[in-house]
Amino acid sequence: MGRAFASFDEPHAWFIRGMIEYGWPDLTRAGGHVPPGAPGGINLSELVETEGRAGLTIEVPAAADGRVVPDDGTYQFQARLVREEDGAWKVVLRCPEANYFQEFPYDPANPLWAAGYVHQALTAYVPEFVRWRLQGGEVSWAQRAGIPDVEGEPCSFLLLNFLRERIQTNRPLTHGPAEGWWLDAPAPPAAPGAARPGAAQPGAAPDGSQHEVPVAAAWTAGGPVATAGKGSDPTYLSAAAAAEVARLGAQGAAEVAHVQARRIVAAPGAALLTMAGLGMLEGGLLILNAASIVLWYRDRVTGLIVSLVGAALLLLGGLGAVFGALAYKKVKKGPLPWWAMIYAALTPGCCLAGLPIAVWAATVWNRPTVRAARR
Repeated sequence: MGRAFASFDEPHAWFIRGMIEYGWPDLTRAGGHVPPGAPGGINLSELVETEGRAGLTIEVPAAADGRVVPDDGTYQFQARLVREEDGAWKVVLRCPEANYFQEFPYDPANPLWAAGYVHQALTAYVPEFVRWRLQGGEVSWAQRAGIPDVEGEPCSFLLLNFLRERIQTNRPLTHGPAEGWWLDAPAPPAAPGAARPGAAQPGAAPDGSQHEVPVAAAWTAGGPVATAGKGSDPTYLSAAAAAEVARLGAQGAAEVAHVQARRIVAAPGAALLTMAGLGMLEGGLLILNAASIVLWYRDRVTGLIVSLVGAALLLLGGLGAVFGALAYKKVKKGPLPWWAMIYAALTPGCCLAGLPIAVWAATVWNRPTVRAARR
C-alpha cells in the first residue's frame, strides 16, 4: 500500500482520505456548510485539539426527501479509531442525538474499506431516522445516555501538525489534489459493494457475506433502536435508502443550510428585536413628555419640538428595526437586518446595551455559513 497522503500511512490518515474520496468534503473552516449534492462533510477541529482521541466529526444534515428537521439541523457523528486488545483497529461511530452506535473493522490491507462501510451506514441510516423524526419520533434522554462513549487512539504528532497548518491557513484537505500532496499512490479498491456517492448498490457486511446496505439500527414501531457493542448484528435495509441524500440536490441542501443559519442567528436576532422594542418604548415615553409640556408648560416650545421629533424618529425607526430584526432571524438579504443593528447601536438610552449587541449580531451575520444562506 502507498501512503494516504503526503508522508502518512496510518489509520487516521487513511480514514480521512477515505471519507473525502467517498464524497464527504472537509468542512473544518466552512462553518458547517455542506455543499449541494454532498451527503455531509468531515470536521477535523476536535481531532486536532485532542491529538486524535476525539476522532473525526462527521456532519450530516438532518434531511431526507427534500425535507429537514428544523430542531435538529445537523447530526454530528463522532468517528474514533480504536485499537483492540489483539492489536486490530476498528472505527467506532456514535451519535447520541441520532441514537446511533456501531463498530466497523479497519483492514490495513484495504484501508479505504472502513470509510466505505461508514459511508454506506450513514447514507442509509440518516434518511430513515429523519423520516421517523418528521413523523414525531423523539430520542429520549435515556436513549442518549445509553450510547456508549469510547476514547479513540491518538494519531502521530506529524499528522497533527500537518492538519493544524492546513486548518490555520484555511486550506481544506479537498484542495490536496490540486496542491499535489494528496495521493501518493493509486486509490486502493473500495470495500465490496461500497457505493460511491450517487451509486447505491447491494453491499457486503463486515464478515464478507452479501447483504443490502448495512445500518446500525433495527427499526420498530416505537422508532429506531441502536445496536451496540462488538459482535452486534446490524439490520440491513434496502439499498435504495443509501441514495436518499444524493438525491436531495441543490434545493434540499440549500434548505438545510438555511435552517442551520436560522439557528445560528436566533439568539442575536432576539436581542435585536428586544432593542427595537426598547427604542419604541423610549419613543412612547417622549410622547408622554411632549404631552406633559403641552398640558403644563405651554411656553416651552423648543422642548416640545425636540420631544415630538425625537419620538417620531424613535417610533418610526423602531418600527423599521422590528421588521429588520425579523428579517435577520429569517436570514433574509437586504438593508433591513443592517438597520436593526444600527438602530440597536445608536438608540439613545439603549446604546450601552445595544452597542455590544449590534457588534455581536453583525459578527454572526458575517459568518460564512450565514452569508451563504441569505436569501
